Amino acid sequence: MQAIVVVALMATMFLTSRSQSAEAQLIILSSDQERIFQGEVTEDMVVLDALDASARAGDIPLSFTIDEVRDATIITQFDGHDAGGTIRFFINSNLIDGHKIHSIPLRSGDVITVKIF
Repeated sequence: MQAIVVVALMATMFLTSRSQSAEAQLIILSSDQERIFQGEVTEDMVVLDALDASARAGDIPLSFTIDEVRDATIITQFDGHDAGGTIRFFINSNLIDGHKIHSIPLRSGDVITVKIF
């Protein structure tokens, strides 16, 4: 059974200098669910910020560390899946390096897709 939940991204964010809101969407796809989050993109926001905000808003367990030496994001748990599982990240249907989500910037209109296998 597929459940779709739309929740606004909730995070501590600063308003951009424009009066119009710039938004992005984050979609989490797993074998039994599709969850969609939408929210404001702020200056200097990266993929990891959107993932973290969506996880908090959707009450989704997320644990990660950033390895400063390797400059890599290491997800240890996400939505009941441990580090042994496969998680792929896409921006606008283009595969991105999941270890670099802490440094990949977001832009207005971006669609981030997280596929859990």
